Amino acid sequence: MKCFILFAVIIMLSLSCNPIMYPLPDKNYDEISNIKSKETADSAWGIVCRVLTAKGFVIKEGDKNTGIITTDKYDFGMHFSFVRDGKPIDSTAWVALSYVKNKGGFDDKQFHVFAHWNVEIKPLGTGSTVSIELSRVDASTKKPQKKSFHPEQEYTFPGQSTGVFEKMLADAVK
Repeated sequence: MKCFILFAVIIMLSLSCNPIMYPLPDKNYDEISNIKSKETADSAWGIVCRVLTAKGFVIKEGDKNTGIITTDKYDFGMHFSFVRDGKPIDSTAWVALSYVKNKGGFDDKQFHVFAHWNVEIKPLGTGSTVSIELSRVDASTKKPQKKSFHPEQEYTFPGQSTGVFEKMLADAVK
């Protein structure tokens, strides 16, 4: 019985050390992620490619015939923010991560936030539609443990677009 109680105490203590993650808000960025443009599909293609490369994205795949552009994995280290009270702490961030409550805290400089943009451009009458989606958000950090016998723990965080980048792209192609 003593072993069971000791085991239960150890489990409870180890669980209490884990961070508490608050969920991301339900956001619908449909109106800015599906853009109706006066630009032709060919012209919108050029604008989208210029905006992506000007912001430091590398175009991994681009097929004008299908209208699909996919960026390479991008480090959003300078463009992410945690969500608190239902909105990103930094209103200019492109990616929002769940707010984390942890006694020891996390160092923002140790976060690695990667994702891809997928863009699809289709002709629509004399103009076009441009759809943009952030995909495969991979946000994590490693936190060294205070005790020397514990290895670093890696924590992963859910993330989503804030709509800021989509709005910037929409303003460029409208």
